[in-house]
Amino acid sequence: MSQEEINRAVRRTRKARPLGPDATCWKCGCADPTMLHRRNRKIWCYECASLEDGKPAVEEHHLLGEANDPTKVGTPGNLHRVLSDAQIDWPHEVRFNTERDPLLWLAALCRSLRDIFEAVLGWLEYIALFLEGLSQALREWHGPRWWDVLGVGDLGEIWGGQAA
Repeated sequence: MSQEEINRAVRRTRKARPLGPDATCWKCGCADPTMLHRRNRKIWCYECASLEDGKPAVEEHHLLGEANDPTKVGTPGNLHRVLSDAQIDWPHEVRFNTERDPLLWLAALCRSLRDIFEAVLGWLEYIALFLEGLSQALREWHGPRWWDVLGVGDLGEIWGGQAA
């Protein structure tokens, strides 16, 4: 286990301890302690709490860290918490890049992409299961070539113009 992984695990444990075992957002079921907090005797994820307060669930995130690049992109609030937490473990010289070193800027880009991919990797199994279930339902409702019935085309163009 790398020092980054250890640091992240320690932060998650510290964040999870006051929430209690198996804490999840009471509205959406989110279980990542990085995204959770307790309010009014309930556990909320950042996005659900924002929406409850009439605020947007999307925030601006400095993908490369503010010291490297002022560019911000809209990011779901829960994901913003995870990405910002991951930036804490970036090397100091990359996070703060006081000399505006272009190689450290590229290092920040690599680290940012890695952090995004790590976050998305956690979702891929759930997305795959959802798509498989949806495919099964569409086959039951519309037949084995449901995409023809619904007129949404097929993936032939993606696969070199050959029909699937």
